[in-house]
Amino acid sequence: MEVSDTLVQELAPDQPSINAAKKLLKPAKWPVLGQAQDVNTIWGECQGSGSTPYYTMADVSDHGYKCTCPSRKFPCKHVLALFWQFSDLPDNFAKTAPPQWVNDWLGRRRRSTSTTDEASAQDNAAKISKSAVPLSLHETTVEKVLTDEEVAKREEDKAKRAAQNRAKTLDSVAQGLTELQQWINDQLSSGIVQFLKDSRDKCRQIAARLVDAKAANLAARIDELPAKILAHPVQHQPSAALQELAKLALLSEAWLSNPQDIDAYRSVVSSENREQVLSPNTDENSTQPLTINGTWQVIGEKSQMRRNGLLASMRWLKLLSPSDEQTSTPATAIAMLLDFIPVKSGSSKTQSALGKTLKGKVTFYASRVPYRAILGEHEYIPQSPTNQQISHTQEPLQDWRLHFLQYHAQLPWLEEVPFITPAGRISQDKSGQYWWQNNTKTVHLPLINEVLDPLILGSQLDTAFVLLDGQFAELISVETASWGVILCQ
Repeated sequence: MEVSDTLVQELAPDQPSINAAKKLLKPAKWPVLGQAQDVNTIWGECQGSGSTPYYTMADVSDHGYKCTCPSRKFPCKHVLALFWQFSDLPDNFAKTAPPQWVNDWLGRRRRSTSTTDEASAQDNAAKISKSAVPLSLHETTVEKVLTDEEVAKREEDKAKRAAQNRAKTLDSVAQGLTELQQWINDQLSSGIVQFLKDSRDKCRQIAARLVDAKAANLAARIDELPAKILAHPVQHQPSAALQELAKLALLSEAWLSNPQDIDAYRSVVSSENREQVLSPNTDENSTQPLTINGTWQVIGEKSQMRRNGLLASMRWLKLLSPSDEQTSTPATAIAMLLDFIPVKSGSSKTQSALGKTLKGKVTFYASRVPYRAILGEHEYIPQSPTNQQISHTQEPLQDWRLHFLQYHAQLPWLEEVPFITPAGRISQDKSGQYWWQNNTKTVHLPLINEVLDPLILGSQLDTAFVLLDGQFAELISVETASWGVILCQ
């Protein structure tokens, strides 16, 4: 049983309900959480202000629900919180037989206007509630068998509800993006210098409005925008702000022109979950996910705390060689694996795999510029003198500006573009600014890093892995002949 991470947004009657549900995600609020896969049902007891908890239950297949709270909103915050928790942490739901109050609800859901059908449903609910002990070989569970017409009607109703929810979401997002465009115009009219003086409050206000409009991913991006701009040297902050506002304007215009564009939708509303990425796509007109089997090497790692309280853990893989059965691969394949870890879960640190080599399958999210990906079945290859260092000998020695523009010609709102430099060195000027330059000193790249290990300054670098933003680059890692791969975070 799985629940999409976008379900809460689609079911919520309004944004305040989502905000209220978020406050109920504390484990102490839910002393009882359970699931029964045979009936596609989850349930929980939510402790409210009174002595008696609210009994909340839901069907993960057709999203039916029931709660004993007196709320007039449907679904209520307790139902939303139940779905939310099951989407994020399904292992917190104990696998057991449904309690009596869940069986009563299941029995009522199976009833029809026919007296015979009603008796059958009651008999089925009674059999389920006998005990948590598995049935013997001589016992069977009797359930009402739906006719083909009833199954088709249920699927039709489910598809209709999904279409209605999606239409409401698209309309809400469109209104939010229209307001965003007006907000961008206001910042330009007031002047970039004025915007920089109060960028945190201004970005927080429009981000809150976009959350209300169900443009969650775009809201998170804008909420992080001030920190991203202020990371640049002071003299470059105005141009960085202009560049970021331009990207936001292009993204909003792209979404308003075609809300079905997968790249724009992912950047504005939400990303697909693992199941959606790996599921077969039968739509020939849509962008198909790219899957590459081969040998990969971990060339970079980074962890970053987000304002929403989640730790973003990023890991970059470089394709060293495709497998023999791989029919086609891009000239350069860099995959970014992204995971969000709740800090409260205690798993705030991940074991480093920098420089390690692995064989396996990597599936990229469907995109015009494949970048974010999911690592499938794989195995790490033991280190040996032949694979201790990252091999980038086939990397084209093109100018970083041209590389950046090639990416942005496809997706002009990209926040970062991965790039592997040829051999060169890193130096520091009198102002403290770090620079990468090639061996002939004909190509220079300013780095945004505040502090770098003195070990790499002036050392001969075989390669450097950076993230380009159009003006600067963030140095993630370097490879040297003497010390191997060095993380620069």
